[in-house]
Formats: sequence, structure tokens, C-alpha cells
Amino acid sequence: MSEAARQKILLLDSVRGWAALSVLIFHTFSLDSMPKFPGRDYFYYLQADRAAVLLFFVLSGFVIGLTNQRPWSAPAVRQYGWRRFLRIYPIYLIAVVLGWMAVPAARPTTLLGQLAFLQDSNPTNPLAVPNLPGNIPLWSLHYEALFYLCFLFWWRWPATVLPSLAGSMLAALAGTAWAPVPAVVVTHGVGAAFWLAGLLLTRRPAITGAPGEGAVVAHLLWLQSIYHFAPVYLLQRGLGIPNEYKAYLPVHDLVFLPGAVAAVALAGGRKAPGGRLWHLAAAGLAGIGLAMILAAGKNPAEARWAFSTCYLVAGAVLFFLPQRLGFERLAAVGAFSYALYVVHMPVLLFVGRLFPRATGPGAGLGAVGLAFALIFPLAWWLETRFHPWLRAQADGPARH
Repeated sequence: MSEAARQKILLLDSVRGWAALSVLIFHTFSLDSMPKFPGRDYFYYLQADRAAVLLFFVLSGFVIGLTNQRPWSAPAVRQYGWRRFLRIYPIYLIAVVLGWMAVPAARPTTLLGQLAFLQDSNPTNPLAVPNLPGNIPLWSLHYEALFYLCFLFWWRWPATVLPSLAGSMLAALAGTAWAPVPAVVVTHGVGAAFWLAGLLLTRRPAITGAPGEGAVVAHLLWLQSIYHFAPVYLLQRGLGIPNEYKAYLPVHDLVFLPGAVAAVALAGGRKAPGGRLWHLAAAGLAGIGLAMILAAGKNPAEARWAFSTCYLVAGAVLFFLPQRLGFERLAAVGAFSYALYVVHMPVLLFVGRLFPRATGPGAGLGAVGLAFALIFPLAWWLETRFHPWLRAQADGPARH
């Protein structure tokens, strides 16, 4: 393997690790069950929860498209389905059980719905299967499973990918007060737009040489800046456009699309369509957020705006740095990011119960330390030991 190819793999895993850590930080410092302590709120600004999940969608579409480039055939489809099942479902099943143990749902149908990936928080969800209270992050696995199934269609008829992306964007944009589209349609349209964007990147020409680590980190920082500035949400609210339909992934989440696409394109060594326009859009949206809070008379020294501004400026500086920054070290976390994503919340809830009504830095930091000491080894074992063992057991008979 060439150095450039190795660097691409490390960067993709590092981006995946960043996204998983971002979600972990969000839940660790926003759950009411975890002890509160002075300065706890500052940790909240170290993450970009929703943007990180949507970045996962782009990564998923990119990886699925990259690893399934053979011609469509019945044997290839069977192998694809079996590999996806082994990769996702056993660990997912453990996560569902942990979530049920942490907070049992009121109805058994909630558990059954989780087992079939039918959970959806949209009020217009026709199946009425809510998220599992003890493991809310599993909401995104409904979309992953759906997109895995839809990929069979896009794989068989590749010419439908671009029209599907256009249709998804239209469905997402239709979620306004003037176009009363059901929230479930809007949410699936937003999610599909990110996943299909990643899939389309696999059709783009490869970048020669090793990708720029500084540019990848810059886009992740801009995603954090946009997440906390929330410029499109502020604009939508300022124009009096209510999010009446309460879509779980509302239309203004499309603001994360340029940064997510550009980060995956750079890390995966692909030329994004439009070239520098994606970089300008990502940085520009963060800049618009800063301009909007200044125009609204907000205090730029306030923690939320100060963090967001620092991310914007740091990204602008790092984008042009040619040398490595050590970001690839996050690839170690990326190697077990899926398990980290699906098991962290039940563990946080279990640990939180050990500190009932506790406050102060000792209890707060102690709870966080204990939770991380349980979450990381568990996630690492599930993906680097349990999953390979399970795959070897499943593939064993096929070798003989």
C-alpha cells in the first residue's frame, strides 16, 4: 500500500473518530443524569452533535460506494447483505439490550420496533415506533438500515443516484410553512441528501498524492462553528418561517452539507464537484453566523460565540498548513467508532445513577472518568475483538 493510500485510510478513520467523540461529548455533558459541576457547560462547546451524525451519513455513503464497486449480481448482493448484517446487527443488538436495561420503554412494541430498525422520532411516523429512551442515539440506525436497503436499487441502476439526490433535496426544502410536507418525509430527505452525497463522491476522480490533513481539520472546525452559530436556523426564525412540522432532521440541517462533503472528499482523496466552492461555502456559512450574531447585538465574548469564532479562525489558519498535525491519531478511535456511538448512552445512564443528586467538580469529573473508563474498553472490545471473532465464526464454514 502506498503512503498516500495509507494516509487516506487513516484520515477517514480519524474523521470517523472525531464524529464519534463529538456525539459522546454532547451526551456526556448534556444528560441531566450526570452530575453537574462548575465549567461543565464549556465542554458542551467542544462538540457538534447533529453535524457529526450527518457527517457519519456522508462517510457511510462513501464507504459503501467505495467497497461495492463490482457489477450488480445476485451473489454480490447476497455477500453485501451478509457483510452488512454481520457488521451492524450483532453490536446493535447488544446496544438495544443495554438501552432497554438502562431505561425500559413503556411498550414492548418499542423494543420490537428497535430490533427491526423501525424507530423514528418524527410525529408523522406512520409506524409510531419511538426512540428507545435508554439509547436515543440509535435513532440514526433506522436511516442507515434504510439507506443500506436503498443502495441495492442505486447499485442496480446507478443512473438513479443523482435524481434521487435531487429528489431528496426537494423533499427537504419542502419542509416549510408554505409547503406542508410531513415531517417524516423532510427528515428522510435531509438524511438521504447526506448519504447520497457521500455515495456520489466515490464516482469522482481521485486526488493524486496524500490529502491535506490541515484542510480536513479545518472543515471539522467549521462544522463546529456552524453548529453553534446556527446561521440558517437564525435566518429561518428571523424570516418568520416556523419549523411547524418538527422534523427530526429539519431543513436547516442542510447547512452542514458543504463542510461534511468537503471533509470526506479531502480525507478520502476525491475531487468534490465544484472544487473550491465547497470550501468557500463551509467557511462562508461559519462567517455568516458570526456576522449574524454581531448584527443582532450579541456579546462576542459570550462562551458560545467565542468558541464558535475561535473555530472559524482556527479553521482558516489550519486550512493552508501543509504539515501533519497529529490528527491521524484519532484513527485509533475511528476503528471502534460505531460501537462507541451505539453503547455510550446506556453506560452514561448507568454511571449517572451511582451519583444521585451529586454536584461539584469531584462528583462530576469522577462520573465522567468512570463512564469513559467503561465506554472506551467496551467499544474497543466489541469492534476489535468480538466482531472479528464473530465474522471468523460466520465465515469459517464457507472456507470448507
